[in-house]
Amino acid sequence: TELFIGLKNKAHIITEKQKGIHPMKIVEVNTYTVRPLGFVEIVTDEGLTGWGEPVLEGHCATVLACVQEMKPYLIGKDPCALGLFRCAVPRRVLPRGGVLMSAIAGIDQALWDIKASSSTPRST
Repeated sequence: TELFIGLKNKAHIITEKQKGIHPMKIVEVNTYTVRPLGFVEIVTDEGLTGWGEPVLEGHCATVLACVQEMKPYLIGKDPCALGLFRCAVPRRVLPRGGVLMSAIAGIDQALWDIKASSSTPRST
């Protein structure tokens, strides 16, 4: 498994073993609707939970479906590798657009929530 320290140069990619750390992993991605809003909950193997609000007015169900489409990509990843998520998902999972960007924003909020709750300093 690789830990991405930076995305501009592959020289910044090192393995977890080389770094001597074992990053936490995302184990669950759940979505909830509280009309008219939608929420995303991301749970880690360390028991930390992050919450985000993916919002695109009038398109709650669509945005939450988009979050669910990204779920396979998120499971098993380090929630503190924020730069990797923001840069990789738009290119690899779905085409760009308002729904996608709203879903990414909600997931991003949940990931930052986890990072803020984590007592272990990690690189972005």
